[in-house]
Amino acid sequence: MVSPKSNGGDTIKSAAIHRKSGLSATSVKHGKPRKKPYKLPNRDVLYLLVQPNGNRFWRMNYRFQGKQKTMAFGRWPEILLSAARERLADARRLLAEGIDPAEQVKRK
Repeated sequence: MVSPKSNGGDTIKSAAIHRKSGLSATSVKHGKPRKKPYKLPNRDVLYLLVQPNGNRFWRMNYRFQGKQKTMAFGRWPEILLSAARERLADARRLLAEGIDPAEQVKRK
């Protein structure tokens, strides 16, 4: 919360910035399979989908032209956390330019 403090007539606003810490390489490695698939969220829209058979897939949910879409970045450990974050950044750049990143990948 933002709480104004008085400092000799000046008003200073101090705020604790709360950020999602995101995933770490350790939490990705130790994601255990469950009976149903589940998501290990990273910052923003990137997440690791953990399947009951133990497979882990990097995914991104986004909206393009009013439609909800999901883009896959690959399977862990072939695609590590840092590479998945780089691919997320690339996809976000395309979205900012008005290009659907999933369609761009299909064209290549």
